[in-house]
Amino acid sequence: MTRRERRQQRRRRQSARAVAAAAVAAALGAVGVLGGMAAASDEPQRPHALPRAHVVIDPSLVSASAAVQNRAEQRFSVAVLEHTAAQQAAEAEKASRDSIWDRIAACETQGNWSMRGPSFSGGVGFANSTWSSFGGTEFAANAGDATREQQIVVAERVRARVGMGAWGCAKRFGLS
Repeated sequence: MTRRERRQQRRRRQSARAVAAAAVAAALGAVGVLGGMAAASDEPQRPHALPRAHVVIDPSLVSASAAVQNRAEQRFSVAVLEHTAAQQAAEAEKASRDSIWDRIAACETQGNWSMRGPSFSGGVGFANSTWSSFGGTEFAANAGDATREQQIVVAERVRARVGMGAWGCAKRFGLS
């Protein structure tokens, strides 16, 4: 290898180190923005010792990097908002569904979710054969022995296949 080739190789390595150091400095700068929260902690802050490199960064790369970071922050914000909205919608739907089953239970068994009878059991008055045929026995032998939530799971299965007409009280609420 000639002297000239060694110099060129050394320059390429130095250039690569400079680019890597600039990337680390940019990353630590971004962490520093987020690290403002850490500054409020009781732990003393230790300065990071980075090797000083004389790096000249092309201004177009700096602005491109900032644009990429801004887009990433915007996408993250949108994702957080979408997740929150979906979570709220799911909670609202669950509350609505649960209130329907609570109203049916109040009508069918006066809200007695642990009711056990020879033909009917549970809060929504399952026929014991219906409880078994719709997989209720995976939770308990009798609907009255299952939790309210487990009974609602089986009731949703019945509703999906048969409809709300399976419960006489559903007509009172306009659900069948």
